Amino acid sequence: MQVVHERCCGLDVHKKKVVGCIITPETKEVRTFGTMTDDF
Repeated sequence: MQVVHERCCGLDVHKKKVVGCIITPETKEVRTFGTMTDDF
């Protein structure tokens, strides 16, 4: 498969959490964040 974009990122937004992902040639990182006031 041919690579179209070498670097990309995305967000998956839910009621209680947001998941962010970034992919580069060097790394793949996924982080999860809460959306409630106490999580800030």
